[in-house]
Amino acid sequence: MFQGGYVQGSGGPVRSPARMQVWRRLALWMALGPALAGVIFIFVYFGLRPSAGLSSYVQAHGVQRTAVIQSVDNVPYTHGSNPLYTADILVRLTAPVGGQSQVVIHYPGYESDRPGDTLTVLVDPEDPGYAELPGLPNNGSTTPLVFLIIGSVLLVLAIALGVFGIQGLRRPRPTTVIPTWQRGRTWN
Repeated sequence: MFQGGYVQGSGGPVRSPARMQVWRRLALWMALGPALAGVIFIFVYFGLRPSAGLSSYVQAHGVQRTAVIQSVDNVPYTHGSNPLYTADILVRLTAPVGGQSQVVIHYPGYESDRPGDTLTVLVDPEDPGYAELPGLPNNGSTTPLVFLIIGSVLLVLAIALGVFGIQGLRRPRPTTVIPTWQRGRTWN
């Protein structure tokens, strides 16, 4: 079939098969980055999930006690240019829980209270050595979920890039379109 000076066997002018092979191979290599990142995010999700579950359990079922602060240790760490803090607060419970009268509270921020101040804590009834402040979970339940969602999106992207690359490598090479005025010519 003749149309516009080109033989139409494959739907029009075709890209170089060698160039397409390079793009397909590149897509396969590009799939490795998101795949690796996605797997790392999924592993982080499974690492954070138990601590988030413990924190949710203590917030829902913890034994509420009044406690007197014995010491406060604000631990700085940097996140970009902003210094952030976590605090380890040693408290003495007014009424022991499971035989435990002192507990270290891990607070996700800077604690300005001083020794001698009182505060209310939630003590884990199954592990009285663990306590949190009411309404301030140590690990929120949404943090692991964010890692799961990002990891899943990255894995889907990696699969799509991999399928694109593999299908391109398996697909038969397209026929070359030869302009009609060159057909039958011999090149020396």
